[in-house]
Amino acid sequence: MVDRDRCLASQEIRELISKGIISHEGSVQPSSFEPILDEYCYVLDAEGGIFHPSRGRTVRRSLLELPGRQRREVDIRNGFEIKVGGNYLFPLKGKMESSDSIRFLKSSPKSSPGRVFLNDRFLSDYNDSFDEVSNFSKDGLNTWLLVQPLAFNLIVGPKISLNQLRFFKGYESQLSTREVIDWWRSHPLMHLKDENGGMGMPVDPTLGEALRVHLDLEGRGSYGIVGLRARKNPFPIDLREEGLVPSEDYFEPLKAKNGKLKVKPGEHYLISSQEVLNIPAELNSELKPHSHLGISGVLHRAGFIDNLFQGDLVFEVTSEEPTDRILSHGMPIGELCFYRTKLPQDIDGKPMGYGKEIGSHYQGQMGPKVAKYLKVFDFEAAAKNHKKLDREVLVQDAKLLLNLRKEKMGFELISLEEGEELINMIENDGFFHSRYDCEDDSLILQTIPYVIGFGPERKVFSYVRASDIQDYGDKRLFGKHSIGIGGHVSREDGPEFIKGGLERELEEEVNITGEIIGPKIVGTLYQPDSPVDQVHFGLVYGFYTTGNISQSENSIVSGRMISLSEIWKNKKMQEGYETWSKVLIPHLPNIYDAVLKKSF
Repeated sequence: MVDRDRCLASQEIRELISKGIISHEGSVQPSSFEPILDEYCYVLDAEGGIFHPSRGRTVRRSLLELPGRQRREVDIRNGFEIKVGGNYLFPLKGKMESSDSIRFLKSSPKSSPGRVFLNDRFLSDYNDSFDEVSNFSKDGLNTWLLVQPLAFNLIVGPKISLNQLRFFKGYESQLSTREVIDWWRSHPLMHLKDENGGMGMPVDPTLGEALRVHLDLEGRGSYGIVGLRARKNPFPIDLREEGLVPSEDYFEPLKAKNGKLKVKPGEHYLISSQEVLNIPAELNSELKPHSHLGISGVLHRAGFIDNLFQGDLVFEVTSEEPTDRILSHGMPIGELCFYRTKLPQDIDGKPMGYGKEIGSHYQGQMGPKVAKYLKVFDFEAAAKNHKKLDREVLVQDAKLLLNLRKEKMGFELISLEEGEELINMIENDGFFHSRYDCEDDSLILQTIPYVIGFGPERKVFSYVRASDIQDYGDKRLFGKHSIGIGGHVSREDGPEFIKGGLERELEEEVNITGEIIGPKIVGTLYQPDSPVDQVHFGLVYGFYTTGNISQSENSIVSGRMISLSEIWKNKKMQEGYETWSKVLIPHLPNIYDAVLKKSF
């Protein structure tokens, strides 16, 4: 059998490591190797120009030949912040020896650093080009990364990986157009999206010099969000951590209008492909970094795609057009090259490919998925598809509200006069804010009139909330018991906003018979035990009816009048109540008495 030119697979890379040809520290992937950063780096003076490797000397020698003022060595063991506009040179831990089995190697940024728009370029001793090595030395090669943050300040440290190396046996590892077509007959490389954004029927390939991939501006798998624009946030993202930072702080969601999206020169965007990729086990792929098929500019900061990857392709786009550019759904955006490999194997000789089994983060991705350092972007919330969430609600400065309380948290009784002053302050000095934008903002509090209904024989109305967000606007309270009826205050509730909001909630949710006393404001409630409670401030009301209270709206599954003593004594029953109700249950006798008093 002819030993064809190819990109080396995992087992072949491990063989190079065992022979000492690769002495780098790092991890082996299906057809690449991920080296790690050493414990220090060099901060380079940007005014000195871009540092460039030289064919006649080592990278370190070229570095030392710079004037001392243009370089400074720093220790990164405790974390080091690299900033937008800066140039940083990182040594990679380990060395590369020459081998007859390697004709050249290529470096690509990893997906996660690419998705925070980190520009990194690979350098090695005795080679004068970035990202490729063709000149191997018998003395071995030290390797480096030249790193430039483009959109965000970032924190780095030793032992993290920013790039991946591919080793090529021969110069004809890339599939020809004819070979791509031959592969397609047995294994289609791209598929249409189904109605939910998943993998549907195979697509007919569009081929030029390589396989063309097109732009998705429908957002079927991301609730209509078709792109994310990098925001100018000065707070750094820590590349040593995963999933701790809210992605909404760093990316602005974008929707297309009639299949069109405007991008601006110099801005950075995450956009996804119209096709779903389906890479075979014996191929890997690479997106060309530039293409004039659809837009002039950088198409990716991390364009390598490993064996067995399935999912949307995410483009890290930076437009270099002289003016704003209108993108259209389905337009060609770039080209994919494919490379043959052997079937990758793990250390036990079992087949190995991209996926959860080896800790991969982006298998099956739909839409413009953010880097692993950030929390998963909530496309559903960003799309504002929930009717009850897509509105402005009455809010007030958290400091102003909390400074009026004696205790940091819990329920506090207030007098009728104090209550009226509080209501006036909120209505006259508060403001309306998008509920989507303030759901996670604890610097402002959403004011919630929260009314408790009492009846004869010292009973209180108790009910169970709905379990469908279409019926109830906050999924964090699904299926919970409650003794209070409440909701956000909107502009439509004016001119007496809080009174109007309270009356609307009562009218929508319950039926009341008999003569009514109240509602009266009796206290305030703040209980920041959970995310939903940290952004809400309760104005606790009570009313009394000589008749009965029963449920009327879809947001209530069932409800009944229950004696205060039954709730008070039954601790197991109390566990089923949402947080505010749990806090208020011990105070129900005092609230009941306050409602029936003429003054208090």
